[in-house]
Amino acid sequence: MPTVPLSIGTDPVLIANISQIDEFLDIIIQNLSANVVYVGSDNTVATDTGISVAANATHVDDSRGEPVWLIASGANSDVRIQYYRYRWVNGAKVRV
Repeated sequence: MPTVPLSIGTDPVLIANISQIDEFLDIIIQNLSANVVYVGSDNTVATDTGISVAANATHVDDSRGEPVWLIASGANSDVRIQYYRYRWVNGAKVRV
């Protein structure tokens, strides 16, 4: 799974999506900036509603069946992500 570098600012950014209701995501978000980054499931994510990822911290979320949006407490926040989409088939993860 490749690592994608992103620059996240103070506007919500869609970083990972699912295309069908039965799809899920495994995602790693690494915040390399001095700002706090916040994770949410839609474009209304804000610094007072998202799950915080502190400066120089990592957030891991598996079996997430919704899109992933990020916003930061400051401009040009250096973030790295890795993710893949999958479906459950006969009790096993199958990449989409």
